[in-house]
Amino acid sequence: MIGVVSLIVSGFLFFQARQGQEQEGEILLQPAAEAGPDPFTSSVAAGSPTPTATGGAQSPPADTGGGTVLASRRGGEPGLFGGTRTVSQCDSRRMVGFLAQNPTKGQAWAGTLGFTPADIPRYVATLTPVLLVTDTRVTNHSFRDARAVPYQAVLQTGTAVLVDRYGVPRVRCACGNPLIPMVPQQGTPKPTGDSWPGFRQSNVVVVRPSVTVINVFIVYDPTNGDWFSRQRGDEGADDEKTEPPPNVIKPPPCAPQPADGTPTPAPGGTSSPCPPTSPSSKAPSSKTPSSEPPPSDSSEPPPSDPSTPSQPASPDGSPESASGSTSAPAPDSA
Repeated sequence: MIGVVSLIVSGFLFFQARQGQEQEGEILLQPAAEAGPDPFTSSVAAGSPTPTATGGAQSPPADTGGGTVLASRRGGEPGLFGGTRTVSQCDSRRMVGFLAQNPTKGQAWAGTLGFTPADIPRYVATLTPVLLVTDTRVTNHSFRDARAVPYQAVLQTGTAVLVDRYGVPRVRCACGNPLIPMVPQQGTPKPTGDSWPGFRQSNVVVVRPSVTVINVFIVYDPTNGDWFSRQRGDEGADDEKTEPPPNVIKPPPCAPQPADGTPTPAPGGTSSPCPPTSPSSKAPSSKTPSSEPPPSDSSEPPPSDPSTPSQPASPDGSPESASGSTSAPAPDSA
């Protein structure tokens, strides 16, 4: 009997140690199209394109712990995100419906971001679908043992995500997983998982919240090298073509994909595949967001509407924070 109890205790301690290793010492590399371990949902992404990075100025490097230094970029920077004009990169309605039909997952999903399952539809409606144009460091979550288990991850360029009103990735569409800002690591982080051609640790960035609410995102379209504006919370129906922003290097357009899926060289020497243009991905409707007062860089003010849930203080998500706090913000006001 004692042997059985010892075995159970040893197994529990190993499980706890493994979780700690995932949180503190490992960083999972996640290709854009792969769901990853124990996803919350099946993929709700429109595809797995890989847009060309837009270049441009970056914020000062951020020390993320363990001697690792990553570049950081503000959520409001034009060209930080990519996409296809008038096409949504994520079927958020399907994800919301799935979480409603699976209440245990819905509870864990909502709890990760700091609110209740009843608030999921309202919160997701405020998020904006885009593509990452840089390999991006985040805290991802798997669903195990009826709860959300955090792990550090690098999302590949071309990953479809939903970002909040400060430009911070909050959902990975290939798996429906909730995202929060990265946690600084102790020791030298160990990359795990499947890498991809061109991956370099020195090219990974972290996204810091914009200092003001973003009402309009300036997005790069790798299909033709154009730029467009996307309203916050809109799925593409109201996208409008715009001029390239100043001080941002305009990359060459992506390569069209023939029937066999093999990309052909595009002008400028890139061979990045174009994003999907499926008519089913077009947004049927849109909503115009209201103007909101800019919050402080360190927290969000509680809502004045008593019908909305109370909002715990949220951090700025800055990777420079030595504490590594990752308390998530409460739902945005629609």
